[in-house]
Amino acid sequence: MQLPKQVMHETLKVILEYLWRSGKIIYGPKGVQWIYREPEHLRRMLDGALEV
Repeated sequence: MQLPKQVMHETLKVILEYLWRSGKIIYGPKGVQWIYREPEHLRRMLDGALEV
């Protein structure tokens, strides 16, 4: 898969590094996989919130 011309390779590398270090993605045999799950208490807190 090739990146669109608008996405700078170095920027993508920085983003993927951040997500990996913060425990949101892993690199596996199927490529990059999203593993982050929002904490339940945050989801409950935001369920009734008013978005401004």
